[in-house]
Amino acid sequence: MLRFWYSAQLPELVQPAVKAIRAQAKDDYGRDPSHIKIIAGITIIVAETDEAAQAKKKELLSYGDREGALALFGGWTGIDLSTYEDDEDFRFAKDYSVRSVVDRWSATVPGSGNLPWTESRIAE
Repeated sequence: MLRFWYSAQLPELVQPAVKAIRAQAKDDYGRDPSHIKIIAGITIIVAETDEAAQAKKKELLSYGDREGALALFGGWTGIDLSTYEDDEDFRFAKDYSVRSVVDRWSATVPGSGNLPWTESRIAE
């Protein structure tokens, strides 16, 4: 059985992992690589209307825990966001390590290039 975990939202960032998965499927298991279907870094919300989809998204986000998400971010990066202002845009933080992490992370989220990356956006 093939099992992989790879996190990215942009095709060009996922492509190396997809190639590796397909190569392993062919080489190790004799599978046709074109039969391997991959969905990565996507959450699909379906509803009858845009308004209903937005309501579902809001509900989905309500199950998350802001402090838990920020603690998880801190664990991943070693950066304690509690030492910053809530509305600080980390794209312009004085600490280059914070800026570097946020720049790399925001580059993988389509449509977020000009959005401020505050604690709330990171938690979401």
